Amino acid sequence: MSANGDSTCPIQRSEFILLVHQEPHARESMRKVLISVGFRRVLALDTARGVVNKLRLGTYNLLITSFFLPDGDAWTLTRIVRSGRFCRESLPILILFDGNSDQAVRAMVHEHHVRSLSMSELRRLPQVVDDCVACDPRPSVLVIEDDESSANLARDSLQHLFNVEIADDGARGLTAYQARRHDLILLDLRLPDMPGEEVLQKIRGIDSRQAVVVITAHASLDAHAALMLDGATDFIPKPFDITHLRQVCESALRQRDCVETMAELCEIDAVVKELSGRVFAADHTLSVGKTDQAARHLKSAIENCPETALTDKEWRSLLDEF
Repeated sequence: MSANGDSTCPIQRSEFILLVHQEPHARESMRKVLISVGFRRVLALDTARGVVNKLRLGTYNLLITSFFLPDGDAWTLTRIVRSGRFCRESLPILILFDGNSDQAVRAMVHEHHVRSLSMSELRRLPQVVDDCVACDPRPSVLVIEDDESSANLARDSLQHLFNVEIADDGARGLTAYQARRHDLILLDLRLPDMPGEEVLQKIRGIDSRQAVVVITAHASLDAHAALMLDGATDFIPKPFDITHLRQVCESALRQRDCVETMAELCEIDAVVKELSGRVFAADHTLSVGKTDQAARHLKSAIENCPETALTDKEWRSLLDEF
């Protein structure tokens, strides 16, 4: 108890968490962190087979797994969960990854509705776990459509894959988007208060990489091309074909992931060029005896280098290399 009589112990949570990681030290450290913030029911395992056996016997609120496991990987384990044969298929999954598996994890996030966390950001683990057990893991879709039957059809077709919100005019749609930043937007061109083209322009002004699929009943191929040049990800005609609608939405999300990945790769490329330039400059200034300048180049390179969490073994190997 604290001096004023209040308990300093964290609120005890009732959620049951499965934690699987191939490294004993990391596994135990994460288990202790979760227990320290109130998640007292954490079962730690080291294999995918162990997880499957536990899922068949009990009910869990979250599965946390490293990407690589001794007898499989997170991709296979996720597919087993999503099959619904061993546990509820909507079980939230959090995948822990490092730089070597970054691209594979990105592909899984929308295909299998999982969350991810880099091993270099483990300080965020309690908050991310809290979000996982509290939030809907499905991607969010905002349908901006004034026709009630079309909006309801879109919702009914997509709600098992997506968390669907409906806005019946452009102004309400923009307000909802600004508040919640949905993963995908389905936008009707003919709205009662403003043209869909204007809504698209405003959305693009907020986030130029936002995925927007345009709904249209009467538009030429030239108009479709113009909309995509203005930033639309794709378009779908009315009346909806349910299968086509789902395919277009899933494709739009994959395309968005590709755009975000390319943007991040460009940022990484710029950092690598900066670091390379600094290292070569330091090498040159050392070769001509200008040690102070070389030290400043190296210091600048270190300051601009992204934070990388090395294991103790990797750090010792690096120090002992020369």
